[in-house]
Order: sequence, then structure tokens, then C-alpha cells
Amino acid sequence: MAVQISGNDITVPRDGTFSRNVSIAGTLTYEDVTNVDSIGLVTARNGIEVGASPGVAASISVDGNMIVSGISTFGGDVQVPDKIIHAGDTDTAIRFSGADTITAETGGTKRLEITSDGKYYFTGTGGGSGSRGLEIDTESVGAADEGVILNARASGTTGKIKLQTNSATAMTVEGNGGNVNVASNLKVAGVCTATSFSGSGAALTGISAGITMSDQWRITNDNNKTNNQIIDSNWERNDVYFAQLGSGMTESSGVFTFPSTGIYFILAQIQMNGSASYAGVKMEASADGGSSFDTISYALQNPDGYSHLTLHVILDVTNTSNFRLHLKAINDSSTQYSGSTDYHRTGLTFIRLGDT
Repeated sequence: MAVQISGNDITVPRDGTFSRNVSIAGTLTYEDVTNVDSIGLVTARNGIEVGASPGVAASISVDGNMIVSGISTFGGDVQVPDKIIHAGDTDTAIRFSGADTITAETGGTKRLEITSDGKYYFTGTGGGSGSRGLEIDTESVGAADEGVILNARASGTTGKIKLQTNSATAMTVEGNGGNVNVASNLKVAGVCTATSFSGSGAALTGISAGITMSDQWRITNDNNKTNNQIIDSNWERNDVYFAQLGSGMTESSGVFTFPSTGIYFILAQIQMNGSASYAGVKMEASADGGSSFDTISYALQNPDGYSHLTLHVILDVTNTSNFRLHLKAINDSSTQYSGSTDYHRTGLTFIRLGDT
């Protein structure tokens, strides 16, 4: 018998073919089904479970959640409206927070953001009480408040950190927290502080600490001058056991101009010969390009033959275009101011002490 009817039940022991609709008000139970082929919509109102027992392979719950216990392979795009979270750790996620933007979160806080223009923003919090913007560490995360950490944990020559521009090394930090080597000039817009310096410093300029310039001039022949005359002739830079440091002074007819602004120590040594009742020298400076001069140091004595004087002053040169300096005679009759090509008898010494 192909079809058996017993009460309200219908049994079909062999294959059944229906040319019209089949409606089932109760439950449809089937086993050993090889394939289910539907050309229309399949609705599973309480969800779908795949596997020998519930949850073994995959399940889709009635609220739309899907759990897959094995490897998932997608041949096309996978679309998510906001984020992908870690199972059992919902505050760790990869988010698509805006158009063309990706962020990574741990502990509910954004740590990395990649923007639409390809920029990377690191907003992580390092160990300790502070935070750091970026840490790249070959071993473990440190604990400090720095903004950027690049940490090469290897020691010796293998522990270097290099910065390159145009495929060439611009700066190298040697291993074991050692020296910093710069391939070209190091330019510092602010203050550069060092506890020590090594080398001659011959090529250094603009260093405010220590003496940065020294220069010495003398007259090579006698100047016979009366009162208020400039000692103006036969000046030359001293070449007797004297080494000039830095850019020196410029002299014209006994008037000296300065190579740079700064604080200068100026020493005058004078050898005089005469019979005036008094004689000496005064040092005068001008701050208006030589239009007027003011006396900044002077000394007098009874010459009575040969005698010596010294004058010294510290001068603040604030404008090299306007500052001038010269020596003038003081006497009641003509006095000889002695010069020599072999000795420093009458002359000036200039030492730049530092910045103005």
C-alpha cells in the first residue's frame, strides 16, 4: 500500500510526489536528509543549529547572533556596521569609527587610529603614572612619562637606533645607551646644555660659555702725541708668542671695531717716555659709529723718563656697526708712546667673555 491513513495520521512508506501545496500545521520531522534544496525563502523562526548536537559547529540564534566554533572562510567581503569584539572581552575591539578610519581599542580606550590620509595616531598609556604617545619596544613595555619611546634592547653594536632620510642615515644612537652621532650639522633653535666638552673647539662659533675670541694689537714704532691726540699709527696684530682665537678686531688709524656683539674684557698696556709734569692715556668708546666718544678708563703719572701704565675695562658691545674704541694721549706736553716690532710695549688686548 502506497499511502496509509489511520485516524488523523498519514503514512507514506515510499517516495511521495505532490503537484500542489502541502500545508503542515504541526511539526515537520525529518532524518537522514542528504540535501535540502529550496528555490525560495527558508524561514527558521527559532534559529538554526549545525552539527551533531547544538552548538558543536555553528548556530544562529533568533536574535541574529552567530557562533562559529571552527575556522570561518569568506570568499567575498564581510560587512560590519561598527566593530569586531573579542569573545568574552567586549571592551577589546577593532572598530570602523568613521568613513575611511580604523581604530583599535583595549580596555575600552582607543590606542591606535589610522585615518583616511594614512596617518597613524598612537594614544596608548604606558606603565607608571604617566602616558606615552608611542612606544616601539623589542622586549617589553617600559614605565615612564615620555612622549615617544624607541627601545632597541640588544646590547653593543647590534643595539643601535637609526634615523634615515632619503635612504641615508641621518642620526645614530649607539648601543648600550651610548653616543648620538649626527651625519651632518646639528642645529638647535633653543639652548644646548652640556656638562662637558671634548676637543679643541677651534671650529665652534656662537658659544656663550667660556672665551670665544681673543685678539692683541701693538704699535710697532713710537707715537709722539700731545694732549687729546689719538694713538693712531703703526698698529699691527701681535705675532710674538700670541695665538689669535676666533674672528679678531679691525683697526683703522687707531680706531678699533668689533667682530661680534658680546661682553669684552679690554686691557691696555702703555710704555711712555717724556719729561711732562703729567702724562697718561685714556680709553674712549663710541656707541654712535664714531660721531662722539666717551672716556671709559684712564690713568696718569709723572713720566720722568720711561714709565708704564695699564688700563682695563669690561665693555658690553650691543651693536658692531656703531661701537668704536681708541686710545688718546693725556699730557701737558708732547709724550712718546713707545712701540716695538719685537715686544708688546704699547698695545691693546681684547677678550670676548660671552654673549651680551
